Amino acid sequence: MTDREQILNRYLTLEKKIQEASGSFGGCKILPVTKTINTERILFLKEAGVRTIGENRVQEAMEKLDALKDAFEFHIIGRMQTNKCKYAVKFAMCIQSLDRLELAEALQRALLKENKTIEAYVEVNIGNDPNKAGILKDDVPAFLKALRAYENLSVTGLMTVAPIVENAEDARGYFRDMRILFDEMKSAPGGEKIRHLSMGMSKDCIVAAQEGATVVRVGSTIFGPRVYPTAETL
Repeated sequence: MTDREQILNRYLTLEKKIQEASGSFGGCKILPVTKTINTERILFLKEAGVRTIGENRVQEAMEKLDALKDAFEFHIIGRMQTNKCKYAVKFAMCIQSLDRLELAEALQRALLKENKTIEAYVEVNIGNDPNKAGILKDDVPAFLKALRAYENLSVTGLMTVAPIVENAEDARGYFRDMRILFDEMKSAPGGEKIRHLSMGMSKDCIVAAQEGATVVRVGSTIFGPRVYPTAETL
């Protein structure tokens, strides 16, 4: 089987599993995570109907932009530095990692200069892990209220990176808590635009889909193990 065939087979197999897992919640989309993946391999996903990809770093997304911009929309899913906002807003359709007002302010300034609006998801630290980015669960309502001041940011969802666990089943409680929070924020005053819940990655995406994710972020299950650059290849 060629690399193209393997990628398409993995994606379509996963898509079937995700739809089965998320059936009681009305379905779930896969966001292929393309960190370290070359553009030729990413483009194979067009044949499976993929139109949106996720990149962790603004710089890497920019390097791939010329080859991919006509085929895919970009979501930024990694923690963003404020000095990257002026670049990200030129091409990104969504920032999934909005985790502080400083970032919202930088995005708003950049968006005003571009005269455009983009979507954003609030990143939630559902495990209260001091080593992870994200807003603590109890602080999310106030953070969402504060974000209303940034008119060029359309907050349409929540995102989380669950704590690392040995068994995917051990993450179920975190995903369940996120779904409860998501439903509460949707129903709260000002929550009319919130419709996306991005949670679950390669190792735990099935459990996340079962617990109500509307988007799962998956890389290695689609593309195979990542090969990171070494000192010799830089």
